[in-house]
Amino acid sequence: MDTRNLRNVYISKGMSVMLPIGSSYRLQVFDTLEVLICALDENVRLGDHFTFETILAEAQEKNQTYRPLQMNDKLWQFVSTTLNYMRDGLQNENFLRMKVVEMFHIFRAYYPRESITQFFLPLLTKDAKFANFIYDNWASAKTLNDLSDMLGLSLSGFTKKFKKVFGVAPYKWIMDKKAERIYSDLKMTDKSLKDLSQEYNFCSVQHFCDYCKKKFGISPGRLRHRAHLPGATDPIAL
Repeated sequence: MDTRNLRNVYISKGMSVMLPIGSSYRLQVFDTLEVLICALDENVRLGDHFTFETILAEAQEKNQTYRPLQMNDKLWQFVSTTLNYMRDGLQNENFLRMKVVEMFHIFRAYYPRESITQFFLPLLTKDAKFANFIYDNWASAKTLNDLSDMLGLSLSGFTKKFKKVFGVAPYKWIMDKKAERIYSDLKMTDKSLKDLSQEYNFCSVQHFCDYCKKKFGISPGRLRHRAHLPGATDPIAL
């Protein structure tokens, strides 16, 4: 599995992986598998005294890094019964929301605090509502002024808050996200270079190709060719 923060990671049976909103990923499957995907929002809590804010503070204090979570017996049982319910057609929104809450209770009751902290690190920000808004809208906004206007903030106020939440200037973050999506589209889709250049607002295909050579050190055609070679790994760090 490849994501922005994980490169060529082997996901074994019973492993849980956390992907923050806006992530792109690539899976190479070596055997038959079944995957349960749970979408989370900022309203889900681990407990009254164990919030995402406290997790973030602990992670920063102890300088912890992200680690996937290995499923224990309780989580295996939860996943198995949930999949059985879904196969039987029990998939209404309210029921699935309750199952997500149940899953959080299992995390809290049957896993060490440190394991939970490391697992949820990709979700943690100083302002989840602001961060989720940025993830949802950055690609459709043409300028930083558009984003700041949507939030009712001045550009300077928006920039200050963005740096506080993401730890980087908004322009750099957006450019990095744009590069990440272009790279992912080249590797994992069959979109033509013309379509990609128009989608990402380049004035011409040649301008798009020049951007790729400068950003990735390789032409888009060669990058796409390498991605389809047997046993190909990801040689480029975005």
